[in-house]
Amino acid sequence: MWRIDRHGEKPSMPIGPFSTSVQGSCPEGQSERRHRAPGCRLLFLAPQPFFEVRGTPINVRRMVETLAQAGYAIDLVTYPVGEDVDIPGVRILRVPGWPGLRQIPVGPSLRKIPLDGLMALYTFFRLLTRRYAVVHAVEEAALFCPWLLWIRRGTRFVYDMDSSLSDQLRYSGNLKNRRLLAMVEAMERRAVKRADFVLTVCSALTEWVHREVPGARVVQIEDTPMEERFEPDVSEAAELRSQWGGGTGVVLSVYTGNLETYQGVELMLRALADLMGRQQVKGAGWAHRCVVVGGSEPQIATFRGIAQRLGLREPDDIIWAGRMPLTRMPACLAAADILLSPRTKGTNTALKVYGYMQSGRPILATDLPTHRQALDESTALLVPAQPRAFATGWARLITDQPLRERLGSAAAQRVEECYSLKRFRGRLLEAYASLD
Repeated sequence: MWRIDRHGEKPSMPIGPFSTSVQGSCPEGQSERRHRAPGCRLLFLAPQPFFEVRGTPINVRRMVETLAQAGYAIDLVTYPVGEDVDIPGVRILRVPGWPGLRQIPVGPSLRKIPLDGLMALYTFFRLLTRRYAVVHAVEEAALFCPWLLWIRRGTRFVYDMDSSLSDQLRYSGNLKNRRLLAMVEAMERRAVKRADFVLTVCSALTEWVHREVPGARVVQIEDTPMEERFEPDVSEAAELRSQWGGGTGVVLSVYTGNLETYQGVELMLRALADLMGRQQVKGAGWAHRCVVVGGSEPQIATFRGIAQRLGLREPDDIIWAGRMPLTRMPACLAAADILLSPRTKGTNTALKVYGYMQSGRPILATDLPTHRQALDESTALLVPAQPRAFATGWARLITDQPLRERLGSAAAQRVEECYSLKRFRGRLLEAYASLD
């Protein structure tokens, strides 16, 4: 049976027109535009566990909250796994699962194939029996939409490209057959051609769309921090810092996120092993500890083994803090002296980078396009994606407090100017207004 998380069916007739003023999305000095939500149903397809504290589900939640507040009545079709959250104006519809299904790994996986098949069937059923003004499909859910939307030819279609599925399959190594990769790329191009517009989160994806389908309409809206303002619980941050051993003279470096291979966690561990033996740090009188927040128990066990083989000691050198609720993340970032992003693969900019920037803490990141799209030399210390180079940059931040303060302050200012939550909401509503 399909599981409906709340309320049962709502009337299928359109709601009345709704007008809202969008602030923060216009250059200074220009008048704000008025946007009119169509007041009709929106079918939002999210092939992820919803809700979970990870990039795409967080972005999905932010989008449906924004659109629901603007007057759209949203049916959100998602996986059977995830936390039940109450969002006014949003009805969560979960496709069936099977016994023992409790977790969906990040990125492409065999476990997703039957779930995506069920999502395609359920989308077909919804389009047959209900009339929607817009179908908004995230990532691979967009690939089957061109074949289904013939049922409702007047329905608008938004392709929400948080990442390129073909690129993910290529760099993850999950699919090595060239013909199958070519087929996925062809499906992506077909979805782009059918879309009224493609929503991207970074310039690398925008360039991919323009390269593959010249003339396609693209709306680029970068991710934002999770909150409008960075207001951590000071006492909670102090408690975490104490728990992690961050006393006077101790520099705490914190990594947050999943522990998938593309995140560069092994590179970070090798850099840490190099760092702990450097006289540059020891001679300066600094004590240092690295805290890893996130990851499943099996992933932590794997990397713990690597850390032990590298000679890293717990808790003196490294602490594995595990997963942390979303509500505690501001305190987690506030407890840090340095924030780490050692990612080695992928082109889209991770959501956490914007939270890092907003916190005002200095960022040490690999010098790759995934980071360059949001960061530069004035807002982060960018180093080559090699353990020794990462260790060198790390040592520099540990021993240079004025540099840490300068980079952190500049990053926080950049977020306020370019990546605010208000700007995100305004640009999303502007894009939807163009569908009228």
